[in-house]
Amino acid sequence: MIFYVARVKKIWFFWALFYLAVFLPGFILPYVIKLFGTASNHFPFILNFVFTLIFAILVVVKRNSFTFRMSDEYV
Repeated sequence: MIFYVARVKKIWFFWALFYLAVFLPGFILPYVIKLFGTASNHFPFILNFVFTLIFAILVVVKRNSFTFRMSDEYV
């Protein structure tokens, strides 16, 4: 029974994140567009690219190496 409860809590957490990922951008994105003063239809894609680039840089800095480097055991 304990494993079932833990599994249900994990599923609930992921469904909550999914709901927020679908629901919130519709409310947040217009304010971000207004903040940057653009009316381009490409803005959400540019914003996504910037966030992805920032995350990739953080991953490289945190790992202190190239992200897709093969470990020594495979070389």
